[in-house]
Amino acid sequence: MIKTVPMKHQREMVLFASPLDYCALIAGYGCGKTLTALWLIEKMKWNIVIIVSTKTALESTWEDEIKKHSNFLYAHVVGDLRQKIYIIRAALSRHRSGSQTLILLVNFDGVKNILDSLAALKPDAVIADESLQFKNPDTLRSKVMWALSRAVPKRFLLAGNIFSESLTEIYSQVKYLDRGGTFGNSYKQFLKDYFEKKKNKYVPKKGMTQKIFNLIKPFTTSVPENVIQRPPAIPKKIGLHPTAQQRDLLDKLKNDFNLELGKVHVDITSIYALVGKCQQICDGFITDNKGNIVYIETPKDEALIDELEEIGRHEKVIIWAYHKPVIKKLYRILTKLGYGVLVINGETKDSGVLVRQFQNSNRYNIFLLSLKKANSSITVTNSRCALYYSQSWSFNEMDNSHARNRRIGSEKHDSIMYGYFYLKDTVSEQIYNCWITKGDLVKTLRKYFK
Repeated sequence: MIKTVPMKHQREMVLFASPLDYCALIAGYGCGKTLTALWLIEKMKWNIVIIVSTKTALESTWEDEIKKHSNFLYAHVVGDLRQKIYIIRAALSRHRSGSQTLILLVNFDGVKNILDSLAALKPDAVIADESLQFKNPDTLRSKVMWALSRAVPKRFLLAGNIFSESLTEIYSQVKYLDRGGTFGNSYKQFLKDYFEKKKNKYVPKKGMTQKIFNLIKPFTTSVPENVIQRPPAIPKKIGLHPTAQQRDLLDKLKNDFNLELGKVHVDITSIYALVGKCQQICDGFITDNKGNIVYIETPKDEALIDELEEIGRHEKVIIWAYHKPVIKKLYRILTKLGYGVLVINGETKDSGVLVRQFQNSNRYNIFLLSLKKANSSITVTNSRCALYYSQSWSFNEMDNSHARNRRIGSEKHDSIMYGYFYLKDTVSEQIYNCWITKGDLVKTLRKYFK
């Protein structure tokens, strides 16, 4: 049974999806997709449902939301193969078939070694949350999701959007839904039919963008972000001059870029590797020839401390950073200054506990978050300030991260402030400008380094 009354847009999405065998439920960030899915489960009276998402989403969102909004029985299926089988059997022993819904929570990379066991349960439905996680059809993760799809009669996905940087990203997700019914089972043929290659990128052929949208329209329902009244976002640019050491290091890398871009064929991977090195210098560290981390002075550190003092210690503040050494450095600096700091990075075991501590405890007023690890699936609406010590070149990671504290629950704030630190006339400024304008990053870098 569901305890929470749905909003109008959530009811409409459920009404659209409930008669279908498969459906994409697309809702703007912070519009309550989790509750929408729980209402769909309630309406359909399913017996067993599998929800597949990221480890962070399952720990920090799904477990809490299921307990908050429903009395559904659930089990988080984690561990090695033996542990997963034990958890599933224990959940089944508590589950009374036909009288209570059982939800099994499995992370994307945890499906592959229990695929047959999940199929043997004959689940009524599978819901893939954060479906951009399997946008690449060449990955094992996508192939596993397709295999799971073939074993389950009802398939759904939840997403803020089903493509972030290229329309080609919808293929894998749609194939999970309809088992190849719309775009076929060959990704190469899909590209051939709908796209052409220009400057090493696939772009839709003339008229094909609308054709693709028309083809997925019968099983796609979407809600714009503005359906929820959020406080206005107030951006603050914090442009800084690099130190002499940073400038020397960046100039050397800029010369390397010129050499790289002068080649007949430019490998995108190598360009992004050089960009990553530039970002590291901007963030205040380098890696020596032996692989050791060497910290260098950066004006970002002092500017961050000044900004926190201006905001005030009574406020809860999110700080986003990209690199692990930066997160370690900032934790050390901020704890020495007396701030209560919590961290989510790639080593975090239970992000849900940390989110609850930050949201509810007066002891912690700084949440130091990895842009790669925490950009989705957590809710930190008790913070009205987010500072970007680093920016990601991934538009999806940046857009997702902004929705962590500007979503349902943030309406109690008059505004949400976002501060962006970057070094002037460096790669960090180019990445920031490119994200703001949604420009072509590779094209921007080529122009910048000429």
